[in-house]
Amino acid sequence: MADYHMLASDLQGIITQLGTQRAVLQQASSQAGPSPTSDAALSAISALVDKLKQTLSSSPLTDEERKRKIATLQSQIDLLKLIDATDPDFQHRMLTEREIARLTARLGVYQSKDALHFDDLLDDNGNVLETVVTEAAKDVAARQNLARVLSGVEVALRAAAFGATLAAKLAIAA
Repeated sequence: MADYHMLASDLQGIITQLGTQRAVLQQASSQAGPSPTSDAALSAISALVDKLKQTLSSSPLTDEERKRKIATLQSQIDLLKLIDATDPDFQHRMLTEREIARLTARLGVYQSKDALHFDDLLDDNGNVLETVVTEAAKDVAARQNLARVLSGVEVALRAAAFGATLAAKLAIAA
C-alpha cells in the first residue's frame, strides 16, 4: 500500500518549488530578454513538471477509492442520461450525449484496470490528470513564450494540488 503521507508531502514540495520558480520567472520576465536566471527557472520548472507527471503515474489508489471513483462516475453518467432524456433543447442533448460517451469511456478504463493511479483520475474540471500534466509540460516547453510557460505552470500547480489533496485525504482515512 502506498504511503499517502509521503505522497502528499512530495506533491506539496513540488507545489512549493513550482511556486518559487514561477515567481523567479515572473521577475525575470519583467527584464528585457532571456537571462541565466530565467533559463535556470525554466529548466527547474520543466524538471518539476516531469517529476509531477512521474509521481502521479506511479502512485496507486486504494481499492476502496477506486470503487468510490467508479460509483461517482456511474452516478454522473446516470444523471446525464436523465438530463438527456428530458431536455427539450437539441443542442443540450447533443452536448450531454458527448459527455455521456466520454464518461462511459473513462468508466470502462476505471473498471478494466486492476489498480488506478492518480494520473488516471479526472480533475475538478473533468479532465484526465495525465492529459492535464502532459499539456502543462508542452506549455512549459515553449520557452520563448513566457506567458504560455506561466500558464503551463498554473495548470501543473492545479494538478499537483488536486493530487496532494487526494493523497492527504487518503492518508487521513488510512
